[in-house]
Amino acid sequence: MRLAAAVVTDGQVAQLLSTANLAFGRKSWAGGFSKDKTVLEKKKDDSWCFCVDYRRLNAVTKKDSYPLSRIDDALEHISGSTWFSSLDLRSDYWQVELAPDARPKTAFTIGQGLWQFCVMLFGLCNAPATFERMLSHRQHCIVYLDDLLVHASDFKGALCNLREVFAAIRQAGLRLNPKKCQLFRRETAFLGHVVSADGVATDLAKIVAVRDWPPPPMSVTCEASWALPPTTAGTCRISPSSPVRFTA
Repeated sequence: MRLAAAVVTDGQVAQLLSTANLAFGRKSWAGGFSKDKTVLEKKKDDSWCFCVDYRRLNAVTKKDSYPLSRIDDALEHISGSTWFSSLDLRSDYWQVELAPDARPKTAFTIGQGLWQFCVMLFGLCNAPATFERMLSHRQHCIVYLDDLLVHASDFKGALCNLREVFAAIRQAGLRLNPKKCQLFRRETAFLGHVVSADGVATDLAKIVAVRDWPPPPMSVTCEASWALPPTTAGTCRISPSSPVRFTA
């Protein structure tokens, strides 16, 4: 591990130890599953996310088939709503405690010391299903992993629904991330869409890269191989002065 990454990793490990999310390992599971497989990923706010490669552990894990919510089906339930509150859970999976006998299986090493997680973390194949099962679905609350959308057709209903969801979150011992929560909005972004009284629309921020795609510097003719029936396959011609044309 490079020195700069090692410094960040040491800081992440120290922080995890201080929050009791990490403990000293006592068994050598790391030698078979996650040795030297730690990865650092930068978040949108420029902070670091500490990840461990658990592909070998996942390969021998019995899979939990509990389904995740379908986003398109979930968004259909907002029809008729005009008030929206989007909530985001802090630290996501780390709010779920691991069973004592499962902790040694998460062991890893960064070159010095042996560590194991006390909480569920990203990278474990059954983490999404476990988290989705934990959050019970309510009539006026859309749940997709750590993202929640509370909605109602009037302000009084929005207040009552939000109070009910807050009570359920408090009862489950979960915590929210205030920086990512938006309350009592007429329009809000949720799961790559913009929801409002007018319905569900595309979040323009998600299509900027495609919309502002620069034209190629020179005329290009390319044979396009599409996953379509042979009768619709053809040639795609691109030029800097004209839009893309597709000839069937």
